[in-house]
Amino acid sequence: MIVRDLVESCEMMQGETKDGVFVVYERYENTECHYNGNRFSEKECEPEIRVEVLEEKNGGSLRRVVSYNINGETPVETVLTRIRSSHPDLLAPASLQAV
Repeated sequence: MIVRDLVESCEMMQGETKDGVFVVYERYENTECHYNGNRFSEKECEPEIRVEVLEEKNGGSLRRVVSYNINGETPVETVLTRIRSSHPDLLAPASLQAV
């Protein structure tokens, strides 16, 4: 079983998106856990970094629009640029002029 611990989270692109749209950076520390009889073992795995685009629906529920997994070679800013160009419908009108 993989245990995912959320160790860092922050909202990004504040002021650039429409109301009710959230771009969230998340970093997880992953551990592979095994239980055999009386023995429990853990093995550290690669951390996982992702950027989630969420949209508020039905008065507060959040729906995932898209999720980007980031490996060590992809800068977060590259993903943010991709979001700006691929999802202009989620951007606030003032930030569309900058795209």
